[in-house]
Amino acid sequence: MKRTLMLAAGAAILTLAAAPAEAGTYAYCQTYARNAANAWAPPPPATAFAGGAAGAIGGAVIGGLVDGHKGAQAGALIGGGIGAVAGASKGERKYRKVYDQAFHDCMARNHPYR
Repeated sequence: MKRTLMLAAGAAILTLAAAPAEAGTYAYCQTYARNAANAWAPPPPATAFAGGAAGAIGGAVIGGLVDGHKGAQAGALIGGGIGAVAGASKGERKYRKVYDQAFHDCMARNHPYR
């Protein structure tokens, strides 16, 4: 009985001692992943702008072919809006993918129990 209590106390102490190390690793890996995502994936506002510009040009061309000057204006507005939304969505997905991969790689390398 005494031995069981001593083993339980030892396990509790090891668990409490390891918690701050794991918390430090988690915070470190969050920062590491954020830096990697910022370096390798353009932020969503940049991709929204690029998507909006491409959508506006494509919409203007198609609208101009269909309905002349007024169609080009409407096509540019509609295409720009759709392109901006699509570009922001694509940028967010890429950012999240890079972040998740970097975070998991960091945790695998720096986990205190491995």
